Amino acid sequence: MRRVAGPSIDYVFDFQGLLRTGLVTSSPSKHKWDAPTAGGAGLFYKQKVPLPPGGRRSHRAGNFLQFCPLLGAKPELRGPPRFKEAESLI
Repeated sequence: MRRVAGPSIDYVFDFQGLLRTGLVTSSPSKHKWDAPTAGGAGLFYKQKVPLPPGGRRSHRAGNFLQFCPLLGAKPELRGPPRFKEAESLI
């Protein structure tokens, strides 16, 4: 795989956790974190974000929230998620 030349990368947050995303983000960087998945990207990361309290049965949104403490934020949602009405999408 050919490397892309450019500025060095300080932080990498892999939210997908797939083998493919691990390959893409295999460039040297100071800090790399992998999502708590079983997708194979963990081979490329030394640091792994912990699973949420619900473990592997947690919703992906709960997994993504586990990245928040890395940035100094609490892993919490404020208010319920809002979705567009299904009828307006048709």
